[in-house]
Amino acid sequence: HRDLHSFPTRRSSDLAASVRKIYDSGDKTAAMDMVLAGAYGQDYRRFTSVALPAGAFDRAVSDIDTYFQVELGAMLHWNITTEGLKDIRLPVLSMRGSDTLPVFFEGADLLQQWIPEIDTVSIPNAGHDLPGRNPAAVATGLAEFFTK
Repeated sequence: HRDLHSFPTRRSSDLAASVRKIYDSGDKTAAMDMVLAGAYGQDYRRFTSVALPAGAFDRAVSDIDTYFQVELGAMLHWNITTEGLKDIRLPVLSMRGSDTLPVFFEGADLLQQWIPEIDTVSIPNAGHDLPGRNPAAVATGLAEFFTK
């Protein structure tokens, strides 16, 4: 039986440590490149350069301090248990891209087991960056979920 604190996988933990080392060295551009490649795949720029406004990568680099100094620390202090998730009795939407990395499929599968009322939607032709790759399918999935 796997719990939330065993997530992310060892590969993800190794990647996070490598990214942290690069970030701590002051190379924010390389750190952001590794974060995005780790989440979206090595070819992420091919898609983000078309789907996002000009300068989006530079803005992400300028905001990377928030990621490392606030968001990651907050995630480490989440006190979520599988038992607590099983107590959720309200509708929950989980969206995942059909082309996402294996770690995200594994996480979505665990959520499906842990949250009884979860509604999982697969977004075609998308990785972890659902709205960037297939905004119409994301909008449809959200609209259908909220009109149930």
